[in-house]
Amino acid sequence: SEWSNPVALAVGVPLATPASLQVVSVPQGVRLTWLGSFGNEAGAHYRIFRGAGEAMPARLAESDKPEYVDATVDFGSPYRYFVQAIAGELRQSEISPTIGITPMDTFPPAVPAGLTAVAGVNSIELAWERNTEDDFAGYHVYRSTDGGAPERIAGPIDAPTFSDRTVEVGKKYSYTVTAVDRNGNESARSM
Repeated sequence: SEWSNPVALAVGVPLATPASLQVVSVPQGVRLTWLGSFGNEAGAHYRIFRGAGEAMPARLAESDKPEYVDATVDFGSPYRYFVQAIAGELRQSEISPTIGITPMDTFPPAVPAGLTAVAGVNSIELAWERNTEDDFAGYHVYRSTDGGAPERIAGPIDAPTFSDRTVEVGKKYSYTVTAVDRNGNESARSM
């Protein structure tokens, strides 16, 4: 048969394989970082691939920097990631080694802010600012009597208010509040 049409292909230096891929759980999901540099090469970027469970890895996203946060994960489910450098459609690197992770939610909610206490009739009324985390479950209220160690007196409660009706005249009370998420992660105590 006749020869096919000729195709010209420029051969260039291959792109460096992204190295030292790190994957860690963060409150937003999984954060990926790696070593890689393109200098001033136009159109250069990275492709991020992810496999969930036993599924074949598929392209997840692209990034112009050697980092990416996968906010679409489910905590407690296993994932595998690898990265590839791309410059245009014809130049690419080898894929990075595959790194696996089962992200876990070990991140407590924010510390409740704005705690106020007002003395009422036979009670002390507490109020603070509402937490806005997606996995928020409730608040714990702690009380210290006459400078003693704080003890939990309520919780988990849903509302950012509490009425302590077990106070006694002549005693000095101090209060702190913590926030708890659905996984049992508890914040530090409010100030």
